[in-house]
Amino acid sequence: MTLSLRCLTHHQTTHRALLVAMAGLTAAIVGGTPVSQAAPLDPGSPSVDQAVSIAAFAFAPSELSVPAGATVTWTNTQDGVPHTSTSPDSVWDSGVLSTSTSFSFTFSDAGDFAYQCSIHPNMHGIVHVVPNVDASPAAS
Repeated sequence: MTLSLRCLTHHQTTHRALLVAMAGLTAAIVGGTPVSQAAPLDPGSPSVDQAVSIAAFAFAPSELSVPAGATVTWTNTQDGVPHTSTSPDSVWDSGVLSTSTSFSFTFSDAGDFAYQCSIHPNMHGIVHVVPNVDASPAAS
């Protein structure tokens, strides 16, 4: 199933499934990892640091989970269109990201953190930050 989204500001239709696939391919190419070895995007599975691509007037992935202490990096990959990653409660604001620029934020506290593009307010995302539980046993 493909979910179609329309940017009310720019009157363009995007296709979420294609964006997610492109984000995974872009991450694999940029990171130098062969596509066959690229980890799938799984918003329900926390991992350490994650990347969000901004393209076609959407964040991809638009929802992700990370442990407390993880860093999320947003990169604007859309040619000629500036974007931001801005939390509505002023936890962070990337400022304007021109094409090929990035912004990183480290999430120290657990919780759900919504964000949007302040230039295109119909672009939304959320970061779920789960408590970072130390799995090592206590010294006796």
